[in-house]
Amino acid sequence: MDAAEQLSLIAELGIGFTGFLAIFLIFARREGRFSPADSLRILVIFQTGFVAIFMSLLPLLVALSEVQPTMLWRASSLVYLAVNLVLGFAVGRKQLGLGAEERAEVGLFNNLIAWGLTLLSNLFLAANVIGIFGDPSAFLYVAALVGGLGIATSNFATIVLQKLLWIRLEKSARNLRRCCS
Repeated sequence: MDAAEQLSLIAELGIGFTGFLAIFLIFARREGRFSPADSLRILVIFQTGFVAIFMSLLPLLVALSEVQPTMLWRASSLVYLAVNLVLGFAVGRKQLGLGAEERAEVGLFNNLIAWGLTLLSNLFLAANVIGIFGDPSAFLYVAALVGGLGIATSNFATIVLQKLLWIRLEKSARNLRRCCS
């Protein structure tokens, strides 16, 4: 599988995430609002989904100008790194703005995964920009995109599991009330 196929696949995964999340949001919404922790997770999923889409397409568009592969991956990595830093700063500010209870709801494990993958992705991109491992490559760029999708995956799984568990708990409580009354 060449880089263009990998990038197209990642763009499709990003589209899938954002599409499934949009459908999920319609069905999962209770009382018109989500908790601040869920709102943060939803924001992160949408951001990483859209970043995956656009950053997967960026090298394909730059390649149309027939630049050398070294310049293609260096320039694409630089743009992607800048986008990651800006969005990471925005998410970090939003997360720090949460109260202690809401930060606890986001969870330490989820934070470790998300910020760890963010750091790893940014290191891959920086390595491509600087050329630490030789010439910039599609491999490091795609690895950074996969890290971003990992962030979306962990947040999506957390929301889905919490909502499914919540629905089951509510149903069990209703059954218990009916049984005992």
